[in-house]
Amino acid sequence: MLKTRPRRLSPQPFVDVKKAGEAGAEGFLYVKNKPADPHLMIITLSNLFTTPLALGERFSGQDFTPLACLALDEFILA
Repeated sequence: MLKTRPRRLSPQPFVDVKKAGEAGAEGFLYVKNKPADPHLMIITLSNLFTTPLALGERFSGQDFTPLACLALDEFILA
């Protein structure tokens, strides 16, 4: 589903693409497998680290370049 945000947060419009399923794995793989694009970003929490562990996906947090930390999501891996 594509949806354009009406707020003017940037001189360019943002296109919000929601990928459903597998605790975000589909979205992470979508971003990881796209050619380098400086306008593509993903917003995530700790599931960036826990999803590959739980589902055996072939990506990790090191596959992505952090832009900013907007909140702290504390979690424990045991």
